Amino acid sequence: MKKIIASIALLGLLTSCSNSTIDQEPSNEMNYSKSLAKWTELKAVNGNSYTYKSNFTSFTGNGNTTQLTVKNGIVTAREYESFSIDNSPSRTKTITLYYLEDEKNLGTHTEGAPTITIDEIYTLCATNYLKVDETNNSITFTTLPSGLLNVCGYTPKNCMDDCFVGVNISDYKWVK
Repeated sequence: MKKIIASIALLGLLTSCSNSTIDQEPSNEMNYSKSLAKWTELKAVNGNSYTYKSNFTSFTGNGNTTQLTVKNGIVTAREYESFSIDNSPSRTKTITLYYLEDEKNLGTHTEGAPTITIDEIYTLCATNYLKVDETNNSITFTTLPSGLLNVCGYTPKNCMDDCFVGVNISDYKWVK
């Protein structure tokens, strides 16, 4: 029995170490360098104009989505929506705040994701989120099926709720 428990504990330790190390590639995910190379490749083919969404959802059902528009490498618009989802069987979503900023008023609201490009997010990921102390934090880096960054950040160990620090990106779209 002790041998089985020790084997399970060792397997858990090996799994947690491999998932938190950038240089090792968990199954079905690309590591940071490969993801950045994929982003650079796609940007060269499609241009430096795109939209993406930054997302947050709490365990309480509250959350928000910020869509950013980038044209020729410069953020030109930010659309924000916060919401709550009730506990009913239908899980009804209620919008609690909405705004749309354009070039004239970009960055005037405090709510929402910062007005940064995907290039800046990759840099932020590498310099701030993936370099935290692994003994005190669980590091997460995942990609979408396209190879582009999906989640990059960390969660302090022993934290219970909504402790993730980082980015959650989705819905990349190229703009002509």
